[in-house]
Amino acid sequence: AVDPQTRFLHLIPLPWSGSVGDARVQELARQSLASPEPVMQLIGASWLTAGSDRNKAIQLLEKLAKDVDPRISGLAAAQLWRTQTATADETKIVKWEQRILQMPESLRAGPYNVLATTQARLKQNQKSAINFMRVPILYPQQDALCAASLYKCARLLHNDGQTSEARTLWNELLSDH
Repeated sequence: AVDPQTRFLHLIPLPWSGSVGDARVQELARQSLASPEPVMQLIGASWLTAGSDRNKAIQLLEKLAKDVDPRISGLAAAQLWRTQTATADETKIVKWEQRILQMPESLRAGPYNVLATTQARLKQNQKSAINFMRVPILYPQQDALCAASLYKCARLLHNDGQTSEARTLWNELLSDH
């Protein structure tokens, strides 16, 4: 809120899974919606996409996805993708891949996680594993997201019969996160 042009935008607390947080998180998210700062609105709307304020949050994210700041618009678009992981098809995820490449590199970790989750659902296991692994390799400073991506990738590989590779990732998860 103090520095909307921050170079640390990649560290804002955005959820990259279906979690809605506890009651305090929900209340803070609702308060953020009223902020004049797009960054704060993005944070608030992102935390409300799976709760009772879902429709309001999605409308705000759709608005923010058209923001003049490409960082805000890219992150808002990727937060909207989280609401579509269960229904997106191949055509949609190709567009998501193109959009990720247009985002500033420092902001791609969460969007890669969403893309990989959707690819896994569509049984695009190799593409999914590659995109899950981009997160810990390219964005090691995002510890929680790295841990989630390693876990999802290990589970994907294990279910795909690649138990040795899965074991390697689980060991990395245990030792580094």
